[in-house]
Amino acid sequence: MVKNDYLDELDISHTQKRNGPNNTISEVKKIQSWLTLYEYNHPASGTGTNVDGDFGPATKAAVKRYQNAIGKSPSGIVSKALFKTMVNPLEFAFLTPGSGGSLRDKICSIAMNHMVQRPKEISKGDLGNFGPWVRSYMNGRDGDVFWWCMGFVQTIIDQALSEYGIDFTTYLPKSELCDFVGEWARHPSRRYLITNEEWKNNPALVNKGDIFLERSARANKIWKHTGIIMNLNEEICQTIEGNTNEEGVPNGDGVYYKNRNYHNTKLDIISIQYIVDDI
Repeated sequence: MVKNDYLDELDISHTQKRNGPNNTISEVKKIQSWLTLYEYNHPASGTGTNVDGDFGPATKAAVKRYQNAIGKSPSGIVSKALFKTMVNPLEFAFLTPGSGGSLRDKICSIAMNHMVQRPKEISKGDLGNFGPWVRSYMNGRDGDVFWWCMGFVQTIIDQALSEYGIDFTTYLPKSELCDFVGEWARHPSRRYLITNEEWKNNPALVNKGDIFLERSARANKIWKHTGIIMNLNEEICQTIEGNTNEEGVPNGDGVYYKNRNYHNTKLDIISIQYIVDDI
């Protein structure tokens, strides 16, 4: 894969513990992040803690609760083996091959593999877009300004094409900006962009595995959000999208499976048929 920053999230170099001689701020933050993510996905487990890099008594208590939750002896110590258990959702998402015989099948299968692991960002006060999932999708970066919906989409495309031994940048520009990728797709030399109006008039133009772009009402922005088409049924498209929420807003908190009425919303499409035809 081109987008391989997820590898940095899968390991710690040394055991981390209260007053440990090999503690580092970065590795303690990794642990605190996964404890917090576990609490998000297992409410009332009591594993949530501040992501501050300090392996203090609160972090030790959270580790013990995590160990209890997974049936381990509650030592409060995070070994490399325990950390590997913590990051299993991310490892599964990124290393599980896609199923099916076509590129479109693989894209949808891989998107589902990610979604069922419940990727979620971590908030810091009023700021969002932090954490190991975001960094994995956004080339090692996170922070409030890093809206990660396109990073998620390109990760899925990258992962699928890597199964064919193909560098995804052969077919798409490496960018996390919806406007940049959309403008690239609709350039007269390519014409990979299908407008919402064209889609409504001819639904057969769009298929699973294609990329949707949601139009923006802002004067300085064309598209505000993106995701992957999973299925089509009359006027409804089912999608998997990152950096959204239950309501389907842009810049949300996780990866969700959505039902969207493309007749009532402005969704343009980047068709991947040119890739399908090539491989």
